[in-house]
Formats: sequence, structure tokens, C-alpha cells
Amino acid sequence: MPVIKAKRLGDVKPRRMHLFAVLAAVGSILTGLCAHAEELPDIEAKSYDVSVVRHSKSGKVYLFNDTQKAKPPVGRILLLKQGSTPAMAFRVLKSYPDSGQFAGTRVRTYPGKTELAPGENFAALEKITDFIPPPPTEAEKADLEELEGASAASKSASGEYREDEVLPYDPELDAGSSPPPGGVATDPEAADHEEDEDSDDDKISVEEIEPLDTDLNWLTFTLGFIRNTPPAPLSSGYFTGGGIRYAYTIKKTPYFRKAKLQDSIALEGSIFYYQVSNLTESLSDAYTIVPIIGTIRYNLLVSESLGVFVYAGIGKNNVVASTGPDSPASAVEDFETSRDALGSIFPAFGAGFTYRIGPSWDARFDLGFDVISGGLMLRF
Repeated sequence: MPVIKAKRLGDVKPRRMHLFAVLAAVGSILTGLCAHAEELPDIEAKSYDVSVVRHSKSGKVYLFNDTQKAKPPVGRILLLKQGSTPAMAFRVLKSYPDSGQFAGTRVRTYPGKTELAPGENFAALEKITDFIPPPPTEAEKADLEELEGASAASKSASGEYREDEVLPYDPELDAGSSPPPGGVATDPEAADHEEDEDSDDDKISVEEIEPLDTDLNWLTFTLGFIRNTPPAPLSSGYFTGGGIRYAYTIKKTPYFRKAKLQDSIALEGSIFYYQVSNLTESLSDAYTIVPIIGTIRYNLLVSESLGVFVYAGIGKNNVVASTGPDSPASAVEDFETSRDALGSIFPAFGAGFTYRIGPSWDARFDLGFDVISGGLMLRF
């Protein structure tokens, strides 16, 4: 395959002038060209021929014949041209070495060419550079399955693949425009409904999917009920208090990257404050408790306004101040037992949801084993 080297050249149009002026002008131009050539080094690219087999219903993913067995690696960018006119640019999604084909997702179109027809031939220019491709999106995976399913369906009775085989009725390409075998017309409303069921990701490329969550920090001011475990015979209970939570997003879209469904993972630390008094009436005791909780939280955004989450972690109640009886010895012992019991370690887990109420502000509600609370959350 040839290697193309492209350089920037300029045209020099000499005019009639004195000899010294001509020499000076030529020298200046040559100096400028040399300097420009140093700034813009040669560009190398592979060139080979490809032909279009077909494209997905969305028109974003195409299947090509690798006629010269160039085997472009996954992730490479290809510019398809007819003569000197660019047609479209693609990123290689998947290679099919057994059939001598590859699939690519459209990344750019050029004026006058919005769709490539099956059977069209193009010269492919492959930019030679290191490139770490992003994983295929769910929409691109669906398009690949569609193309691969069509390839299996178009095998001949002998088991050999025939590129030029044209089915009398293609359920994907002819739906809504041609009647199926038997003369039963396709319901146009059903066809419209089927198009409406296409995901929003099928209408935009992966580069155009806007993140629903553009921030990394979560700061929550909350009021609610915090769990603690008093000593026997008292049972576990919830005590009224308030606190602050801070979370930092460590991973965005680990599982979902769609226009209306995206997720993230965050680490969150929380500190609360509450007081307990007269836990045992005979002791006239009082305690100030500061729980500290650490969790990992999985967030699922279903729109720009609404998100749900689950979390799990561990917490520690810290008794920072307490007052109780000085005598008799039995009362002092009961007081110390209560204080030690209130400074317990506990599991933290639960779920909740957030709802956008203004720029950068969300309402947040938690329903957990450790805390039942509501508050305001600032995103930044």
C-alpha cells in the first residue's frame, strides 16, 4: 500500500524587477518556505481501497469490504475519498478478518455526502498514530449486532457468503415502505412506534452525548434521625440530629452512558451531631455524640433532574461529652456502661434519591439503616 507524504507548498509569481530585487525576493520566499516546512513536518498515511457493504438503520455504523486486506486496527480514523473529494470519516469499531471486512462508526460528514450507498468504492486514508479507542457504546453494540445478524441471514444455501445477494424482502430496510411476502401491508403506526422506541443514543454519536452530571463534588447539609444502640434493656433507636456530607466522584459512566441514563461512583464521608439526655431517668445523664460515617455510593441519573443511589459502608459513634452521677458506685457504673454502649461501631447502608431544584442545588433524601434524613445538596 502506498504511503502518502503531504507538504505545504506555495506558489511564487515573479514580477519584472531589477536583478537584485528579484534575488532578494526569491531568497526571502525560500527562507520562509524552509521555516514553514520545519514547523509542519510530513504527514504519513496509508492508502487503500474499500467498498461499502451496507449500513445500520441509524446510518451511523457501516460495514466495509477490506478489498486490499489492509486490516485497519480498531480505533483508527479513516477518511474516505472519491478522487480528491472527501466523503466521510470513520473510526474503526470492529474487524472481521474471516470475511475480509470491518465496521466503522461515522465521525464526520462532508458537504454533498450524507449517506454512502452499498457497492460504492472509496479510497481510504488511514492516519498512522497511536490511539486508545473508547469502548463501543450500547448503541454501537446494537448496530454491530444488527450488521452481524444481517451477514448471517444473507449466507447462501451452500454456506458461502454472497455480497451481491439481494433479498426479495428485507424486514429492516423494507419495513414501512414495501409490503411483506403475502401482500400484507405493514402498519404505518407500528412502524412509527418502532422508530420511536429507538434509544436517544441512536440519534446522536458517542461524541455528542452530553453528560448529565458535569460536577465531581457533592456537599450535603442534612437533618434527620441517626441510629444508635443504647445499653440493655433499652433497644436500638434513632435520635434527632444534623450533619454534613461530602462526596467526591471517582468514576463516571462505568456501566451506563446514554442520553437519559448515566451512572457514577462516589466516595462519601459524613459527620453528624446530636445529644441524648435522660437515657436512664434515675441517672439524670446526658451525652453529646458525633457519628462519623464513611461509605461508597453508586448513583444512577435517569434525567438531568432526577437521580437515585444506593450506598454501603461503616460508621462510628463518638461520645465527645457526657454528664452523669458521681455516686453511688452502682449509678456511676451504669452511667459508664451507657456511655461506652453509645460509642459503638455500626454498619451503614441504604438508598435514596436526589432532585434538582435550582442551578447547582438538589434536594436529597436518604433512607438507610444508619440515617433517615433529608437536606440540600450543592454540586460543584
